[in-house]
Amino acid sequence: MLVTFDPGTLGDGEPTFPVARAAMVLEVGEEAVTLAVHEPEASRVAFALTAGVVTLVLSASR
Repeated sequence: MLVTFDPGTLGDGEPTFPVARAAMVLEVGEEAVTLAVHEPEASRVAFALTAGVVTLVLSASR
């Protein structure tokens, strides 16, 4: 899961960066996706959902 913030609010930092890796997709609806993330990532994901634009990056499991 990536988050993108307004570049003007970050100074010289990269505006897009990962907030969760290896999240598991639990359910997909027409307007929402439910994910399970590792506990240490949960607060970063919550902040990203309220303050930035979140993008899911999907890959096939191996």
